[in-house]
Formats: sequence, structure tokens, C-alpha cells
Amino acid sequence: MPINDEHQEIEVQKYSRKGLIIRAIFFVIALTVAVVSFARAINSCSEKKPGYYKIELKEDEEAPFYGAGVKFEYYLDGESSEIKIALKNLKNVYSLALKQAYILVDAENTYEVYKNLALVNQNIGQEVELHPLLYPLLKEAYELTLLRENYNLFANILIDRWEGILLAADDERDPLINLEEAAFLEEIASYVDDLTNFSLLFDDENKSVTFNTSLAFKNFYETEGLDCAILDFNSLNEAFKIKLLCNNLKEQGYTKGFVETADGLVINLGTDSTCFYAISNKLDSQTYESPVMSVSSEKYKLLSRSRVYSVKQEDYYRVINHEEKNYYRHLKIDVKSGKINNIINTVNLFATDFDIVQLRFFNLTIYGFNTIDGINNQVKKIEDENPQLSLAYTLQGDDKDIYIYKGEFTVLEDSGYNPKYLLAD
Repeated sequence: MPINDEHQEIEVQKYSRKGLIIRAIFFVIALTVAVVSFARAINSCSEKKPGYYKIELKEDEEAPFYGAGVKFEYYLDGESSEIKIALKNLKNVYSLALKQAYILVDAENTYEVYKNLALVNQNIGQEVELHPLLYPLLKEAYELTLLRENYNLFANILIDRWEGILLAADDERDPLINLEEAAFLEEIASYVDDLTNFSLLFDDENKSVTFNTSLAFKNFYETEGLDCAILDFNSLNEAFKIKLLCNNLKEQGYTKGFVETADGLVINLGTDSTCFYAISNKLDSQTYESPVMSVSSEKYKLLSRSRVYSVKQEDYYRVINHEEKNYYRHLKIDVKSGKINNIINTVNLFATDFDIVQLRFFNLTIYGFNTIDGINNQVKKIEDENPQLSLAYTLQGDDKDIYIYKGEFTVLEDSGYNPKYLLAD
């Protein structure tokens, strides 16, 4: 019996080892299947299909914020491997192009590689050679300033002051309530509106410029302890930057995408892409918005949208109540008076084959009027001189805005908003 017991025990041990081996084989097979499945899943997730892709930017220590407020989407097709290579190449191209544009229009900081706008501010009274791409932009900005239609290349100290007021988020500092602040803004505006306080001499042959200020302005600037750049593209800064970027991309053959900025500029690089520009409106006195109309980019390749309210840029938008009336506080100021004209809310300008800087300039001019008649006359002037443009703008109503528009728009019936549509005379 003991022998038989021992024999049985040995047989059981043999059977157990065999079972372990079988189990191990099945485990290896299961693990192999799992690894292959996981690999296929990862590959499936990383597989690229034809469509629009948001192009990422490289990080940059020299200009860490060069990509702020800019989005670039591009259409790519082909095999997955081809799209991956194209995305990598586009990242390099886009990063270099946007960084160059950002540096050239920077009025505060100089860089080793590019001779930019800041170089002019740091060498007042001296001839400064500019980058050949920047020179015509500065000349264009000066010519627009001379038109005196609510754009001023020298108004940066006024806009910078308003930025400080808005960021402070303190009603007691607002010029509607703070009479000292109101007087100071008016004084700044009087200096920047007097163009005899500034001179720009251009040398087309050498692509150089000499910038000077009057002694009176210099004394005011220094006495008040102002330290921001004097010469600055300010309200047209994003338009000039995007103009440089898009010209660069198109010259390299990239024409199937969109560039969009947080401050409301959209450029369709070519004719092969399609999107809809949503025209929004506030639902009430709050900062959120609802789409009301849309426009197809098949007709309009360029959009310049300005709002006095924006959920994307709420740091530069406030509402204050003064004498039982709400006032919108924003950076769409009247550069001649230094005040905000609380009449118009949004301006949307659409065009095809037009200059984005000029489009944004038209946008700014409308905010420079403090009467409805003035606004309507300016709109009519823009329409008469530029029949290829279409526009939609809103006047501030008691509770909801009134839309005035001209062009081919699609009304969004389910927008939850029923505006009064008018055709501008």
C-alpha cells in the first residue's frame, strides 16, 4: 500500500507539471494575441486619414509666446505615412514663418537675427535699417495713420493705458467715474492725435527709417513715467503679422488651409478649402454668444471680425454700470478722443482677394464714430468704394443687438435669437 501510494503521488506530480506547461503555452499565446491587438489598436489610433489637421508649433526659448492667439489648420491627403511626414514638415515651416512674423512686428524686444520694429523705438533720432519684409509694412501703417480714420501708429501709449484700466478690473479707475483718469486719457489723446509730434523719414533705397518725436512729446512721455513703445502697429498688429505669415506659406505652395487669430481674423489660403464663418451675437448683457448667421468661405476668403465683447479675450472686456446705464469697456477706442463710443458692438467684414490689413483698417474706422449717422455714412463710404466687400454689423440695443447687413448670409433659424434684419442704405 505505501508503494502504491507513493506511485500515485508521483503520477499526480507528473500530471501537474504537464498541466503547468500547457497553461504556460496558452498564456504565451494569449499574451501574444493581446500584444498584437494592442499594437494594432495603437497603430489604428495613430493612423492618419485625409482631412484637416491643426498644425502644431515648436517651442522656442527666444520667443516663447510667438504662437499665442494664432491657429493654423491644413488639409492633407494621401497615405497615412505620407500625411505623417507632411505634418512634420508643416510644423517646421509654420513655426519658422510665424516666429519670423512675430519678431518683425514686435515693438518692445530686439532679437539677434531680425531688424524689427523695436530697433526703431530703441534708436529714436537715428537711421535704422529694417528687414526688407518689415519696411513696406511700416510705410503702409504710416500712410494709414495720415488718413486720420481711427488708426494711429503712434497711439500705443493711449491703448496701453486703456489695457491697464481694463486689467485692473476696478470701476473706480474707469474714466466714466474717475475724472482724473479721464483727464489724463484726454491729455494722452491730444498728444498722439497731433501728428506734428512725430516724424518718420523713409529711405526706399536702403530700406531704412528715421523716427523722431517733438521735444514737447518727449518731455510729456518722460515726465509721466511712460515706458511702453511709442511706435507700434497696435490695433493692426495681428493683421500685419498674419499678412506676413500667410504670404510666406503661400509662397511655399501651401494653399489648402486656414489661419485664424483670437482677435477675429480669418484667411483662407486658397480655393480648395471650405468652411463657414459664424457671425455671433450676445444673448443678453453677459459675455456668452450665440451664432446668428453664417457665411461660406467658398465666396469669401478673408474675414475681419471685431467685437466689443468676447469670451476669448475677456481680460480686455468689461461692463460697468454708471448712472443706471451699462457701458461696454474694451479696446475698440476712438484714438482721437481717447474715449469709447458706446454705439456699435460688432463689425464683420468679408472679402475675396483683398488685403487683410486694409480689411481690418476698415473695421477700425467704424468704431471711431459716436453717432449712428456717422457710422452709417462710413459704412456707405466703404461699400461705395469697395463693392467687392460684404459686411454685417450690430448696433447696441436696449437688450439685444440690431443687425444691419449686406451680402450673402445664411440665417441660422435655430440660433435662439431673432434679430431685426435691416439692409444698410
